[in-house]
Amino acid sequence: MKHLKRLMSILLSAALFLQTVPAVYAQNENIADESSAVTVSEEDSAESSETEESDSIDSGISVSPIITDGVSDIKPVTDDDPSYLKYMANARKARSVWGSSNLVHQPRFANEQKIYGIDVSYYQGNIDWNKVKNSGIEFVIIRVGYRGYGSAGTLVEDPKFKTYMSGAAQAGLKVGVYFYTQAINTKEAAEEAQFVLDRIKGYQLDMPVYYDIESVDYDSGRLDNAGLSKAQKTELCKSFCNTVINAGYESGVYANKTWLTYMIDGKALGELYPIWLAHYTSNTDYAERIDMWQYTGSGTVSGISAYTDMNVWYPGSSAPMGSITLSCKSMTGSTAMLSWNSVIGASGYEVYRKNASGNVTKITAVTGTSASVTITADSCDYYVKAYREASGKTYYGKESNHLKLQTQKVINLGKSDIAQSKVMLKWSPVTGASGYCIYYAPVSGGSYKLHGTTNSTNYTVTGLSLATVYRFQVRAYFNTNGSAAFTSSSHLGPLSDEFVQGTKTNKVYGLTVTSATPNSITVKWNAIPGKCNGYQVAFYDYSTEKFTNVAYSSGTSYTYTGLTAGKTYNLTVRPYYTYNGGKIPGVYSDKLAAVTAPTKVSGIKSASNTSSSNTISWNAVSTAKGYEIYQWIGTTDSYKLIGTAASTTFTNSKKSSGTMYKYKVRAYNTSPSGAKQYGTLSDAFTTCTLPANAKISSASTALNSVTLNWPKVSKATDYQIDMLSNGSWKNVAVTSKLTCTVGSLSPNKTYQFRIRTRRNLNGTYYSGNYTTKAVTISSPAKVSGIRSVSNSSASNTFSWNKVSSASGYEVYQWIGTNNTYKKLATVSSLSYTNSKKSSGTMYKYKIRAYTVASDGTKHYGPYSDELTTCTLPGTVKTKTSKATANSLTLNWNKTSKATSYQIFIRSGSSWKRLTSTNKLTYTAKSLSKGTSYTFRIRACRTLNGKNYYGAYTQISSKTK
Repeated sequence: MKHLKRLMSILLSAALFLQTVPAVYAQNENIADESSAVTVSEEDSAESSETEESDSIDSGISVSPIITDGVSDIKPVTDDDPSYLKYMANARKARSVWGSSNLVHQPRFANEQKIYGIDVSYYQGNIDWNKVKNSGIEFVIIRVGYRGYGSAGTLVEDPKFKTYMSGAAQAGLKVGVYFYTQAINTKEAAEEAQFVLDRIKGYQLDMPVYYDIESVDYDSGRLDNAGLSKAQKTELCKSFCNTVINAGYESGVYANKTWLTYMIDGKALGELYPIWLAHYTSNTDYAERIDMWQYTGSGTVSGISAYTDMNVWYPGSSAPMGSITLSCKSMTGSTAMLSWNSVIGASGYEVYRKNASGNVTKITAVTGTSASVTITADSCDYYVKAYREASGKTYYGKESNHLKLQTQKVINLGKSDIAQSKVMLKWSPVTGASGYCIYYAPVSGGSYKLHGTTNSTNYTVTGLSLATVYRFQVRAYFNTNGSAAFTSSSHLGPLSDEFVQGTKTNKVYGLTVTSATPNSITVKWNAIPGKCNGYQVAFYDYSTEKFTNVAYSSGTSYTYTGLTAGKTYNLTVRPYYTYNGGKIPGVYSDKLAAVTAPTKVSGIKSASNTSSSNTISWNAVSTAKGYEIYQWIGTTDSYKLIGTAASTTFTNSKKSSGTMYKYKVRAYNTSPSGAKQYGTLSDAFTTCTLPANAKISSASTALNSVTLNWPKVSKATDYQIDMLSNGSWKNVAVTSKLTCTVGSLSPNKTYQFRIRTRRNLNGTYYSGNYTTKAVTISSPAKVSGIRSVSNSSASNTFSWNKVSSASGYEVYQWIGTNNTYKKLATVSSLSYTNSKKSSGTMYKYKIRAYTVASDGTKHYGPYSDELTTCTLPGTVKTKTSKATANSLTLNWNKTSKATSYQIFIRSGSSWKRLTSTNKLTYTAKSLSKGTSYTFRIRACRTLNGKNYYGAYTQISSKTK
C-alpha cells in the first residue's frame, strides 16, 4: 500500500517525540501560529483531565484520553483518502483534550448560545449514537465523501455515510454534512457539489453542507500541487457553495486559520457563507466571521471508540448572509408583487418604502421571499432587508437593491418575427418611458428572468432553445435625470400582459422531386429531428418575394396538384409543432425549382423500315426540350429506354429482320437545377423490320421439272416465287414451305426464277428484296445405298454409294420443329459424321448429289431415300443404394430419352443380366449377408423396333 512508508515514518517520529518532550497539542495548520499552541505538563494534563471530566455533565464532552492498540485494523477507504494519514497520525499521539470549560470564547460571542457537537467520518468506526446523544452532544457533521488526492482525483463516497446519517437522525441529533475537496478548478468543485447533492436527497439536514478545503496532512495532494492562487482557491469555495445553495440547501466553508487567512479569502467568504473554523487551541484569535469552531481533533465522546473532532456552534453569531436581489414579479393596476432570493440564516424579511423626501416606511415583514405592495406614488423606492432573531436580538443583513415602480403598463406586446433561437418582440410605446425591460421564461415552468433592456419598442430575445415555447413580459422604466440607461435607480412600470410564443423548430433538408406529371409535382423530404407535428408546404413567388401556403402534411411527402404543364414552380417546406391548438412554424427548407412534365406525345407512326431498322416519327410537344424513345423488351415484360432525340423522328438500327417491335415516346423538359421532368408515355406503336432476303440454295431437276430449295428465313411468314416467261415475271407460288417444284418444263433448257420473303403482321405484309436463280434441267442420278455405319451418344455416322459424275454431295437432316430438312454439310466423300447431337435422340437424313456446270451453276440430283437412326442414350447416374442383410436396392437418375434400363451383376469373371426395367430403382434379392456385390446399369432407347444402348455405369455395395 502506497501509504505504508509514510506511516512508518510518522509513527517512528511520534514515538521518538513522546520519549523526549511533554505532550504538545499541535494545530491542524502546519503550526503557523506557535503562540496559539498550548503545552501541558504530565501533571497539568492529569489535572486538566479531572476538570474536564467533572464538566462533562454540563458540556457533554469526556476528556479521558483514548489508548489505541495499533493501526493494523484501520484501513483507508481508498489509497488516496486525504483523511487517512491525519487520522492515523492522530491515533498514535497522546494529546491533551479540552472540553467546553477549557475554551475561552471571543467577546463577540459572550451572550451567544453555544452548542457542542462533533464531526465524523469512516475512521470513527461503529458509533453508538444514543450514547453520543446522552453525553450532551447536540449535532454532528458527517462526511459525505471526498475526492482522492492522487492524480486521478476520483470521487469516493464515505462508506459510513448512510449508516451515520440514519443513526444520528434516529438518535435525535441535528445533522449537517461535509465534503473533503481536492478540486483544482471550479468545474471540479461544482462536480463535487453535485456528488453531495445526489447523496443527500431524501435526508433532512438541520445544518449546512460544508466544503472542507485544506492541505493533505503528511503528504502533498493534487490541490497542494495545482499552483492555484488565493483568488482561484476562493473561487473553488464559491463554485461548490453556490451549486449547493441553488439546489435549496445552506452551504458553508470549513478551513483552518492558516487557510482562511493566507490560502483563501476568509473575510470575503464570510460575507456570503457560514464559516467553520478549524483552530486547535483553547482561545482562537481569528477575527473574521465564524459560525462554528473546531477546537480539537482529539476529543473523546461516549459511544465512539476513536478520537473525535470537537466543535462549538454559535447559532446566532451574525446577521443573515448574502446579497438580496429584488425584482417586481408582476403588477396589476397599483398593486405590485415583489420577489427576491433567500439568504442564509434569515428568520424573515422586511419590506420598506422610501419616498421622494427620504422618509422610510416599513410596509410588511414576511418569512417567505415575496410580498404584495400598493404603489402610492411613482417616485417611491422599495427595498428589502433580511433579519435573524437569536438570543432575543435581531440581526439585519444588507439592503437589497432599490426599485422604483411606475403604474404605466406596456400594451400590445406581440411578435414581429421568430427564429430557431430568438423571438423578435414589438409593443406600443409608453409615454415618457426612458426604456423598456424585457423578461422571459419557459412556458413549461421556471420564473421570469430579465433578458435585457432597450430604448426602442422592439427587441430580439436571443439565446433561446430550439422549438421551445416561452412567456414574455415587458415593462417600461423611467429616469428622472434624462438618461436612457437602465440602472438600479430607474423607476419601474408594471409588467405587460403575458405574451406566449415558441421558437422555430429545425429546418427541413433533402427536399427533392420524386415525380412530376403535366399537372402535378410530388416531392419528398427528410424528417426533422426534434419536435414536429407536421409540415407546411408552399410555393414561393420571386416577383413578390412571398410564400403562398398550399397545405399541411403529416408525412414527409406531398403532391402539388392543379399545375400547368411545362411550367417551373418554386417549392418549399417547413415543419411546425403545435401549442394550445396553434401551429408554430419552423424554418423553410431551401427553395426547390421544379418543372411540371410536358404533355403526352401523340401521332406516333412508322416513317420507313429496312430489314435491320425502324424509323418512327410523332407530333411535336410545345414545351419539350427533347424526347425519350422506349422499346418493349419481351424478356423483361417492360419498356427499355433505347435513345433520345431532339427532333420528332428516331431510327432504331441494328435490329433483327422480320421482327415486330413496339415503341413508346415521351417528352421531357428540364428544371433550373438541370433535373429532367418527364411527360406521360405515348400510346404503344407496333411496327416490323423487313424480313431478310431469301436465296435459292439448290435445285433438283427431272426431265420436265425443277425443284427449288432455300433455307428458312427467320420470321418469314411465307415466300413468293416467280418465273420469267416471255419477258415478264409470272408468279408460280406463294408458300410457307422451303421448297417449290415447277413442272411442265422442257429438258436441256435454262429457266430464270426469283424469290422474296414476306412477313404478315396484323394484316400488313412486310416484304424482303427479290433474289434470282437460273436453273438448267440437267441433273445427276439419285444417291442410293444410304446406311448407318456407327453411333455414339453424341453422333451419327452414315455412308452411301457413289454417283457417277457427281462433283459432291449435300447432307440434310430432318428438323422436326420446322417440319423440313436442313443442310448439314457439303462433302466430297461417301460418308459423314453428325456430331454434338443429343443423346438417345432419333435423327433422319437424306443425301443428294450435285454437279457443277462450266458456268458454276450447281445441278442437283434427287434426294436419296430417308435414313432414320438414333444416337445412343447417355450414361446412367446412380443416386443411392440401400442395403439389408439379403438385398440391395439401387437408385438412379432418369436418363434423357431412355425407354428402359438394363441391370447386370458380376458373376465371377462375367456379367449376368438381372432385369430390364423402365423404373428408376431395382432391388436385388436373395443375396448373402455381409457380402459386397458389383452391378452395372445402362440405358436403352428402342426406336422402330431397334435397341440403342448407352455406356455402362458400375456401382458396388455391400449387404448388412
